[in-house]
Formats: sequence, structure tokens, C-alpha cells
Amino acid sequence: MLILVTLNYYEATIRSTGLGIMLGCSRVGGSGGPLLGGYAIGTGMGRFWVMFLFAAILAIPVIALLLARARRTGDMPA
Repeated sequence: MLILVTLNYYEATIRSTGLGIMLGCSRVGGSGGPLLGGYAIGTGMGRFWVMFLFAAILAIPVIALLLARARRTGDMPA
């Protein structure tokens, strides 16, 4: 699925670079997520706080995406 998004998002001249960056970030998240979750559970955090931790981490790329789209369309908040 990630590869299909990359094909439509990037121009043909930088498509391989964009694909490499996206796949690299997904592999870091795929290995770091279980490590962080295991560490959080091991410290005694409850299930709610573990999910809250991951939601807070997920907020970072969501905000970055919204800012990137606003910058691209020129709708930046003042």
C-alpha cells in the first residue's frame, strides 16, 4: 500500500528517493514500536497509558502532514 501511495505522490524524477525514505521510515517504526511498547509495559504502565503514548507519538507525523499540505496549498494559519 505504501508503494502505491508513493507512486502517486512523488514526481517521476524523485520517486525512487521518496520510496526509499518512506520504506526506511516504516522499517524503523516497525521495529521500534514493539520495543517501545515492551519497554512501556515492562515499566508498569497500564494499557491505557501505553495506547496514549503511541497516540502522542502518532500526533507528530499527523501535524507534520497537515502543515506540509497547508504549505503546499498556501493555507498556512497566521
